[in-house]
Amino acid sequence: MSCYLRSLKIVFVECSGDFGETCGRAGMKRCSQCNGRFGLIRYRYGLQHFCSQRCVNKYKSDTERKISRIKEWTVFLAQKN
Repeated sequence: MSCYLRSLKIVFVECSGDFGETCGRAGMKRCSQCNGRFGLIRYRYGLQHFCSQRCVNKYKSDTERKISRIKEWTVFLAQKN
């Protein structure tokens, strides 16, 4: 049995091998970007699950922005030495 905190409520998840479900996936019912519910289609990118293509594109742009900031900082810090 495992538990996780969801909006100030502790939820217990019973682990069972039925239908190929594992403990880690039992709580995956929301979008990684907007926390919205999944519809008929679930998009996946980089081990994340999304409810729409718009959320996938937003995640990609956010990730690219974070990577570019890290690169800028590494160049800046390398120039200081």
